[in-house]
Amino acid sequence: MNQVVKSRSKAIKHGKRLMALACASALFLIGTAEAADLLGARIGRHPDKTRLVLDLSAKTSYVTRYLEGYRIEISLSAEDQVTLAALQKARAAGLISAITPSSRGLILTLKGPAKVAQSFPLSPEDPGDAPFRIVIDLVPISGDAWARLLGPDAAIGNLAAAKPAVVESPPAAPIAPPEDTPPPAPTLMPVASDERLFDGLSLDGYAEIEGRVFLQSSRDPGPGNAGVSLALAPTVSYAWNDGRMMVVATPFARLDSNDSDRTHFDMREAKFVAAMGRFELRAGIDKQFWGVVESQHLVDILNQNDALEDIDGEDKLGQLMGSVSYDSDFGTFSAYVMSNFRERRFAGANGRPRAPFAIAYDLTQYESSADKWHVDWALRWSNAMGPIDMALSYFKGTNRKPLLLIGLNARGEPVIIPRYNLIEQAGLELQGTFGPLLLKAEAIRRTGENETATAAIAGFEYTLFNIWGSSDLGILSEYLWDSRSASFDNPFNNDLFFGLRWSGNDIRSTTLLVGSIFDLRSAQKYVTIEGSRRVGDGWTVALEGRLFLNVPQTSPLYIYSDDSFFQLKLQRHF
Repeated sequence: MNQVVKSRSKAIKHGKRLMALACASALFLIGTAEAADLLGARIGRHPDKTRLVLDLSAKTSYVTRYLEGYRIEISLSAEDQVTLAALQKARAAGLISAITPSSRGLILTLKGPAKVAQSFPLSPEDPGDAPFRIVIDLVPISGDAWARLLGPDAAIGNLAAAKPAVVESPPAAPIAPPEDTPPPAPTLMPVASDERLFDGLSLDGYAEIEGRVFLQSSRDPGPGNAGVSLALAPTVSYAWNDGRMMVVATPFARLDSNDSDRTHFDMREAKFVAAMGRFELRAGIDKQFWGVVESQHLVDILNQNDALEDIDGEDKLGQLMGSVSYDSDFGTFSAYVMSNFRERRFAGANGRPRAPFAIAYDLTQYESSADKWHVDWALRWSNAMGPIDMALSYFKGTNRKPLLLIGLNARGEPVIIPRYNLIEQAGLELQGTFGPLLLKAEAIRRTGENETATAAIAGFEYTLFNIWGSSDLGILSEYLWDSRSASFDNPFNNDLFFGLRWSGNDIRSTTLLVGSIFDLRSAQKYVTIEGSRRVGDGWTVALEGRLFLNVPQTSPLYIYSDDSFFQLKLQRHF
């Protein structure tokens, strides 16, 4: 199979570079003995995706390509016939706002940025029966992720040069004529029955070994300069009722060789999800992410940071919540109710990076008399309007960032006492996609803790396509501003972020992001490095770095000034 894929990719590259990523694209050749007619199309909105099912009279080949204007083209074989009548019963749903025929096949017009998460053919159980099916799953993505899927020619509407859709799972089918039984999809049994097409049990996730090396010795006597840890994060899901009902469980566990506090378990997800027409209901332990900028997540507030995993705020603890969303013609409206607040945990006496004193969790304070059982709630509206993605949100409840107080424990030793106050926060997310240029902004206005504060981040990302071969290079810059003075939980109040994002667009999915936040009042710099590459079937290696440079003693980051580190992760995905 590899030889056929490589030869096909080479032939196309020598033409119009139509498929520079052909070996990673959604290309399936299922036989060309006869022309196939499109018999019908169905669109279903499911808890974790939007699914398109195409019924055809015979086996055929297809290619999916991303086009400018939030569109995806599904190209069929030249002999195949697609008529408007075959699409009349396909009612728009989920991420798809329209489906129309084209000279190549058909065009999906999307409500916002989305990608092909997986696609696969389904042959009938009896080779003489019809229909032959093509199943395509779409999931939402950010505007900048969408821009990276488009090549420079596609950005100006050149259909012939549009970059093919990259399918992450399952792997592409063989180019050689396959057997009647199609390749298995990770979450589905490939059967012809409509009733079972969307249902089934799935298991995926990863196991990880991580090594961490600190570049300087700690000023405290306990922590060392190196450590190793193991992590496991499986996800089990079961879908029924034609895929409209689903239960998902994602436990997470880490075992650390040095820090007993970093050895921890968390239930990231344990939820029930139901899709009912334009409504979606969720109940249980869940994670929700809000935000568009790169340097810091201002608006994202529903889930607590898992500071034991990393200090960049990307890892989140699961939160007990219930939510309902309505996908209207004027955007998506969502409401959330939360309780059983999750406290933020920090590295222990033998861990790094760590605070100068021990954290007294037993002395934790809450402004609410209900403590962690205070009922928080939030509202959010989001919509895609042409090249503009916008979201407005409102949150009322316990602040996820603790106020850190210095106090004494029962033995008279100095300790840090976390205090969680009640706040109200209004948020704005804005992103404009203009070909290779992304304009991004986040802003919040927060009341509580005896003050009213405003913060904003605004910037851009400009992508240079097809440099050094087929790779892309993104140039990022953002300005961070906050009306509050710098503090431990808010160290960036007048800073500039600059970064470079490189994507190799190779078969190993090599990526590298290097960025730095510069304090405009001093020489302080906080540098982040994140790179990853697949090293085999199901294996990924990732290198990450967090560097604190020229940190003055007056900076809130001074407690981390000796804690610059690199970490190397080897993950096995299943």
